[in-house]
Amino acid sequence: MRRWLVAQARLRYGPETLVPTVTATSVRTPWVYRDKEPEIARGLGGYPLKLPYSDDVVTAPAETDVDHIVPIEEALQSGADGWSEDRWKEFQSDMANLMLSIPEVNRHEKGPKGVGEWVPEHHKMWYCWDYTLVKLAYGLTFDRNELNRIESILTGAPS
Repeated sequence: MRRWLVAQARLRYGPETLVPTVTATSVRTPWVYRDKEPEIARGLGGYPLKLPYSDDVVTAPAETDVDHIVPIEEALQSGADGWSEDRWKEFQSDMANLMLSIPEVNRHEKGPKGVGEWVPEHHKMWYCWDYTLVKLAYGLTFDRNELNRIESILTGAPS
């Protein structure tokens, strides 16, 4: 299954996916990605829109947060701690890793949790798929809980 996922990630993100490109110690600088919100909303069909984590319907940007599908803290624990500032900016603003969520879900339910600890109530397969592709695209590692949860959801096996 891993080879197939890698192939899919390379199709989506390009042939250089998973090739280590950054080895320098990173200065982790916050990157502003709020300006991506209109682009994310357009990708979801525009307002009003149904949010994929919760199926809540929102009518304006003020009702949402921008969320990283693979949280920044999870990325740090999975191999991103040595990234350059440019690599961090790329990761933090990558449209494949950004989603809109209601603040209650983003700030209180999901937060910095990886897929081993949290999946959305709705659209679990989509979430696991995108989470996996983003991690593969950036050469991030998976822990055993993540792999078990992803496999269970993507194969339809009970968790």
